[in-house]
Amino acid sequence: MRIYEQEDEEKLRLCMQAAAWRRNGLITEPQFREIETSTRTDLKRTTLMLRLLLFVFAGLLTAATVAFVLWLLDLGDGGNYVWLAVSSALAYAAAERLAGPLRFYRHGAEEAFAAGALVLALLAAGHYIRHGLGLYGSEKELLLEILAAAGCFALYARFRHLYLALAGVLALAYLPFTYFDEVIWQRAFLAVIFISGLLLTWREERVEPPVLLREEASFLFAFLLFGLCLAVNLRLGDLRPWDIPHILKARAGVPAAAYWLSYVLTFLIPLAGLAAGIRTRRRALLAASAAGIILALCTNKDYLGFRHFPWDPAVLGALLIGISIALERRLKAEWKGYTSRQLLSPASHGLEAAAVAAGAAGISHAANAAPGEGGANFGGGSSGGGGSSRGF
Repeated sequence: MRIYEQEDEEKLRLCMQAAAWRRNGLITEPQFREIETSTRTDLKRTTLMLRLLLFVFAGLLTAATVAFVLWLLDLGDGGNYVWLAVSSALAYAAAERLAGPLRFYRHGAEEAFAAGALVLALLAAGHYIRHGLGLYGSEKELLLEILAAAGCFALYARFRHLYLALAGVLALAYLPFTYFDEVIWQRAFLAVIFISGLLLTWREERVEPPVLLREEASFLFAFLLFGLCLAVNLRLGDLRPWDIPHILKARAGVPAAAYWLSYVLTFLIPLAGLAAGIRTRRRALLAASAAGIILALCTNKDYLGFRHFPWDPAVLGALLIGISIALERRLKAEWKGYTSRQLLSPASHGLEAAAVAAGAAGISHAANAAPGEGGANFGGGSSGGGGSSRGF
């Protein structure tokens, strides 16, 4: 079902890793050239900045074209969703054309057309559900959320863009809030969604080759773990500067066993993720687990019904600063294979910070220059000015 061959994607990632090794002096130029030759594919890539520009341009082009036809023809409610459906099919065909025969890989344009096809399909479905099926309110929202999640996962399976999988997870995360009214069922269903995603990601990561999609799978796993931390925390809505009157009021509608289980899980899940991140050395998982622990500390008083004080954020900030300083000192000695030093410098994405600073300085200098300052000096015509003087 993938539009790109798994072997080609693996070669691209290996070539990018080899470029990082060469940039940091871990391999020589001839060694890199040999790796580059052995991992060469026909996929066409571009820099990150140009990819973003092409994505925005193709997205604006799609939206403007569809809106112009709607305004020009004035098809009415019945014809609008037909044109939106046709536009969705055309946009998807353009994405398939760019990614298939033309071999564009994460080039921006094919991504914008694929995402635009999904958005147009959802708009067409929304019009049809409302005007064709006569469904409104939560029923319409529920169908659209299911269609959005299915579309995102289908595009992810086809094009393998990570943000499509994240969007599909977010679409699924809206389902329990639309379908259930009780908080306990909303959070329980949400936790089931994130746990299922964690199990599927873990299974896929074990099936995939070591190089292919390791970073993307790790990031998706960390995203799902952080979502699970949010799902089990019943007191996130109480992160306010004023006091909580009483713990029984906060627990209204939630059974006591579920409430205290939630309290235990707010600490247990991120701590388990932190241990797994240390064992597997995954930076994204470590960051997500640390964020989950911080959220658990922020809601600890709300769970226990303790009073908040104005200096609570300062105490938490001082605690985090102390932990970071202790970790920095410990990691300077390269504790158990870990170090705080950056081993691989980040790659350039087509826009260097020095170039941006130089351009900004040049613009500032030009804006502050006097109107007659810095006029052209032609050297009295000695370089081909026909013998005319400078003032000519």
